[in-house]
Amino acid sequence: MRILSNTLKAHDLQTERRRRAIVDLTAPIDWPYSPVEIRADLLIHVVGLCFAISAVLAMTAVLAPLSDVEMQVDVAIYLIGLLLTLSTSAAFNLWPISPAKWLLRRLDHSAIYVLIASTYMPFIARVQQPGVKLALLVSLWSTTAAGATVKLLMPGRYDRLALVAYLLMGWCGLTLCRAQADTLPPAVNWLMIGGGVSFSVGVVFHLWRRLRFQNAIWHCFVLMGIVLHYFAIFDIASNGHAPH
Repeated sequence: MRILSNTLKAHDLQTERRRRAIVDLTAPIDWPYSPVEIRADLLIHVVGLCFAISAVLAMTAVLAPLSDVEMQVDVAIYLIGLLLTLSTSAAFNLWPISPAKWLLRRLDHSAIYVLIASTYMPFIARVQQPGVKLALLVSLWSTTAAGATVKLLMPGRYDRLALVAYLLMGWCGLTLCRAQADTLPPAVNWLMIGGGVSFSVGVVFHLWRRLRFQNAIWHCFVLMGIVLHYFAIFDIASNGHAPH
């Protein structure tokens, strides 16, 4: 009985520590980067934000004359996801060590789900079967909502699982592009695949914590993937590629 009692107490103590870690915004955050590494990461994020602003302006000019309202809405959702992700990433990674950094971490990790989902909205707009389109929208955004909720309410937990979820969600979405391969220019397909490869390769550096400039390299691959996906969507919007 004493052994059982001690085991239960240990379990309760461990549970309480996990609970406090979830809600304690004063807990120390691991940020083992030198000043020069932080400056390198700053440069990547500045480039990313400049790209985002110019990308939104260019895409808005392309969307304005379109008669396809659904495509306009879906591309607008993508642009919101793009701005949200790049801005929250910059805020989190460049914010000084403080309780606010933990809050920004939640937003940053949640925004990744939004970016993945919003990236595939212009492709879902091209699906002709209403039932299939609805099923895709429900599955895509329910997964996004679930993943973002976990990141917002349970920060720091299931990080490795979330990384796998990001990759699976992204590559599953690419199957939608492959299904439309016959009605899309080859460039669009290759841009989407190239973006997926860039994100996937970047994960290697994200996990390679001992490598100097690891965080900046990881974000460089992320930005490369975002740029490739943007030009794929820009091609669809600017040329009005509609399914036959």
